[in-house]
Amino acid sequence: MKSIELFAGIGGVSLAAEWAGIETVAFCEREPFCQKVLQKHWPDVPIFDDVKTFNKQALIDGGVDVGTIDIISGGFPCQPYSIAGKRRGTEDDRDLWPEMFRIIEEIRPIWVVGENVANFVNMELDRTLSDLESIGYTGGAFVIPAAGVGAKHKRERTFIVAYSNDSRCVHRQAEKQSAERGEHAQCEPITICANVADTNCERCMEYERQQEEIQQGGNQELQREEGEKSFLQQFIYSCNEIMADSSCKGLSGSKDTGKTKRKGTQPEQQSARRYPGGDYWAIEPDVGRVANGVSDRVDRIRGLGNAVVPQQIYPIFKAIKMIHEEMI
Repeated sequence: MKSIELFAGIGGVSLAAEWAGIETVAFCEREPFCQKVLQKHWPDVPIFDDVKTFNKQALIDGGVDVGTIDIISGGFPCQPYSIAGKRRGTEDDRDLWPEMFRIIEEIRPIWVVGENVANFVNMELDRTLSDLESIGYTGGAFVIPAAGVGAKHKRERTFIVAYSNDSRCVHRQAEKQSAERGEHAQCEPITICANVADTNCERCMEYERQQEEIQQGGNQELQREEGEKSFLQQFIYSCNEIMADSSCKGLSGSKDTGKTKRKGTQPEQQSARRYPGGDYWAIEPDVGRVANGVSDRVDRIRGLGNAVVPQQIYPIFKAIKMIHEEMI
């Protein structure tokens, strides 16, 4: 799978995607210090510096094969929605979701992953999901705290996940299946039941009943809706399974994806520092308030403060990757 990351910062989202086996093929980030960090860790990935001028043609001109992009991700600026600010929402000129939506509408990836502060749910989540639904995506939101993946602080973040079973997806799967079986094939909804041995499973029985209706009635609209619903349900199921699995390799031991491992950034090193629920840092932890001789100190602090904790978003990318592999 391939992804582009908007509002990339220092690459926390792309690091999590890499752990899940997803390749980032382009960044969009305007801050010079963050660009240096991205260039250091992803030297072969092009960086575009202005989301307002970034578009499909810019990617093509930059040598990116737009047709291979499966995911658009981005932590669009949180200042318009954060409880630490004035919460002006759409009246704030830093409200850049419309720019991200414009890019999504133009490129039409299969998956969309957005990130923002927890209070985003109370302000603009409905607008975001409505925008995505207007162009054929089925979406939902999750609020995941950093404490949920072993950090000693809450840092709750909203993650928006949307999926589109559009013609590009159907075309890709049909091509693969036709090559394997020598005949035309189309996408089919995927059952999400894990207990395949239970013949009395109500979920499975309902799924089979719906499939019979689709096949007998030939209702293409129902088939599309059920397919999208099935994928979203499977995503939630997969994501919950990963979050609940303390032995999951992505959180307790990384899988070698063939790329250079960055010292001190692998999931297993971070997850080793686990704390009991509610045992967070003090408001003013005794970590020292002076840092002498640290280059770019202010830029480093801002970059870290704006960054996504990779372990928070990793289960989402892992679930997407699992579902994608089942699709093909």
